[in-house]
Amino acid sequence: MNSFKYALAGAALALAPITAHAATITSGDSGTNYDLLADSYSFDEDFGVGTAGGTLTYTFTNNDASTAAVTFFGFSVEQNLAAFTDGVELDFGTFSADVAEGESMGANTNFFVAAGDTVTLTITYGTVFDLPPSFPSDAANIDFSIQAALVPIPAAGLLLLTALGAAGAMRRRKAAA
Repeated sequence: MNSFKYALAGAALALAPITAHAATITSGDSGTNYDLLADSYSFDEDFGVGTAGGTLTYTFTNNDASTAAVTFFGFSVEQNLAAFTDGVELDFGTFSADVAEGESMGANTNFFVAAGDTVTLTITYGTVFDLPPSFPSDAANIDFSIQAALVPIPAAGLLLLTALGAAGAMRRRKAAA
């Protein structure tokens, strides 16, 4: 009878409904939403000499009922042939980086976005100017990639409890025999 109960409980867990997941990004420059859980998001732009300074804003929202683990990786600022006046500042809430004028830098970081929360990435950069020696096609570059995955903490907890219960039942059965 007990093994039937365990089999029934295991089947119920296996057949539990799976919820839809949606973590989105809204790009401040285009207003387009991207499903981060279905695909990663990449930004790569060359800024030519004379490009005026500005700010780019990207808003990442976790519309799921679970926490999302977000990897902000491959971020780089390259100022080899041209540079940003006063450099580049990246602010991502818990992560920020300041890249000085004429310097190049890259970094990676991981963070969590709770269910229903929003995180904003703000990139502020100065006017682009030539670094010597000058070439007609000089440019400075900013790029980054974002990837997200759900953190299955509730599912892992259920699996752990099920495994502990099964181990306890097997131990009790062995002790009774």
